[in-house]
Amino acid sequence: MYVKDKPILGDWADQGYFLKEYVDHIVTVCYKDDGTKELAAFEQSQVTPEVLQKVCEHHHARLAELAVVSQ
Repeated sequence: MYVKDKPILGDWADQGYFLKEYVDHIVTVCYKDDGTKELAAFEQSQVTPEVLQKVCEHHHARLAELAVVSQ
């Protein structure tokens, strides 16, 4: 878990989601990898924690759907 992301991502940080920040003020949401697979990218000054958490929620739901399909 990336402790610094907990205040922004909430419980999603406990589930493997984390943020990656770039020098050009872009922030991306990543999931349980080395940060090379980014789920979404946003302008840092225009994104809210709620939007970032929604990305995590949608990705989690998609993973759950895929798990049901593959059973």
